[in-house]
Amino acid sequence: MIGDQVWDVAGGTPVDKYGNLYLSSGEGVTVISPTDEGYSSNGTIPEANVITPYPTNPAGLTIDASGEPTILIKDVAPGGAPNGKTLEYIWNGSTFVLKK
Repeated sequence: MIGDQVWDVAGGTPVDKYGNLYLSSGEGVTVISPTDEGYSSNGTIPEANVITPYPTNPAGLTIDASGEPTILIKDVAPGGAPNGKTLEYIWNGSTFVLKK
């Protein structure tokens, strides 16, 4: 726990096959990636300037048996009403991108 963030790391390993570390909370998923100099934070997802230009519900994380990560976001319409869509973001080697 840091400040008001409570991170859940109990659901299995929070590290994917790329070495990214995931800290999940009720506010989203924080991604920390290894670099040549140490680690770099990719911030907490969802974040307006990283994932989407309008509000979303908090993100969830899955790491499949091969170690491939997917961040799932329950999308909402402008104004905050749920629209029934789930956005999937996958790791492209340096950041998360919307799965097509």
